[in-house]
This record gives sequence, C-alpha cells and structure tokens, in this order.
Amino acid sequence: MKHNIDLSVVIVNYKSESYLNKCLASIKNNTKGLKTEIIIVDNLSLNKNLLAKTVKKYDAKLLSNKKNLGFAKACNIGASHSKGKHLLFLNPDTKIIGGILSSLRYLLDGRFDIVGARLISSEESPQRFAYEKFFTLVGLFQNKLKKSDSKLDVNKDELQTDWVSAAAMIIKMNVFNKLNGFDESFFMYFEDQDLCMRSKLLGYLVGVVPEYKVFHYEGIALIKNSDRVAHYNQSLYKYFRKHRPIFEQIILKLLKPIYDLIFQDAKK
Repeated sequence: MKHNIDLSVVIVNYKSESYLNKCLASIKNNTKGLKTEIIIVDNLSLNKNLLAKTVKKYDAKLLSNKKNLGFAKACNIGASHSKGKHLLFLNPDTKIIGGILSSLRYLLDGRFDIVGARLISSEESPQRFAYEKFFTLVGLFQNKLKKSDSKLDVNKDELQTDWVSAAAMIIKMNVFNKLNGFDESFFMYFEDQDLCMRSKLLGYLVGVVPEYKVFHYEGIALIKNSDRVAHYNQSLYKYFRKHRPIFEQIILKLLKPIYDLIFQDAKK
C-alpha cells in the first residue's frame, strides 16, 4: 500500500460520541499543514444521528461494527483501512492541546518509533499511567501507591520509557505492521503495554515528547465498573502469562484477591 498521507488518526468509539466534536476539532487545529485522515471505528454508539453528523462535519471515515469487538481489535480494523505513514490512536474523550508536529519530528528523525503524550486529567493534573515501566509483580503494588506520573512535569527533554498509553499513541505504520498490530486477545487494557513490549524486543524505541499534550476527560464512567474490573483483571492475567515468569503468575493468582480487597477498602 502506498502511504501518501502523513497521519492517520484512528478513534474507537464506545458510547462516546458526545465527546467526539471537541476531539475532532482539536485534531484539525493541531494538524494544519499535514495530510491527515480520520477514521472512527464504532464499537457501540448511543446516538447514531449525532455520530453521523460529527463524522460528516469533519469529513471522517466511519467503520461500524455490529457489536463491541473490544479496543484492540477495533484499533486494528481502523489501522487496516489507514493510508498514513504514521498512526495516531486517540481516545474519543480526549482533546489535543499541542505537540503533534514535534512528535512526528521525533519519529522521522529516528529518535523514537512509538511516541506517547503527556496526558492531563479532568483535574488538569498529570494522569496516572500515561507512560510507565513494564508491569512486574512488585511494580503492580508500587503503582497503586503513586499519585501520578510526574517525571515530565520538571523534565523539559524527551523521556525514553517502556510503554505509553494507547489513549494518545503515535506509531510508525511500518512498525505497527511488523508487530501485526495490537494483540486482539486483549479486549481492553494492557494492549498498549503488550504492543510496546513486543516492539522493544525488536529493538524499537518508545518515548514521551513533552510538547505533545492531550487533555483526557476519562469517559470511562460510560463502562460499568463491574465490566471494567473484569476486563482489567482478565487482561492483567493475560499480560503476565505472555511476559512475566511463571512464579510471578502463580503469586499474582494467589495475591490478587487480597490486593483488590486492600485497595478497594482504601478507596472507601
């Protein structure tokens, strides 16, 4: 396939069409001078009329699934219809503040192959797990005690990291293809960490560019908490089976119920 487009933006919509207007407007405002296409993969929309109007307003391409196929599979579907040299996977409940051009320069210069954003939460503070070290058994507990990923608050330079969130991930199309995309066995959660793990095993570089900032409204509330927890745990176990030693997998199985109880009680 000939890639005559600079950037393909793939957005997976799940009950989030009310956020899309701000998201797509921010894409247009931050990609001036670039040949850009926007592809929306609809896993489940609540208001199809609103979705259709928004798609038409921003000249986006709409791919509608008959059911919710999960985040990873929907991203791969969007990527398979993309013609860009680079892919931007972007959550619908986000608004790009700036830094797309800077991020592409890092990719074109070969400094990184995958770039993540500084995600800012609804409280206008750094969002947790915008980027991190790969999860280990010890790290799983340590991460619960951290308030935020704050390294880039004081660091004016780019940061090489293990993985970046797929809420606003930019990746070279050729790298994405070599990795065969996201592992579709992850319905949601950990698909980004798994992708970055596989990329690093092939020698690709993952980083965060300070100028690349994205406001994340976190429309996660649209997903039932019980479903969210079930998907998270399922993906966590799958990630450990793929990438962590057997003894960590066994200990995780034994300690996860206690872990959930401790941190659930801590929220009360």
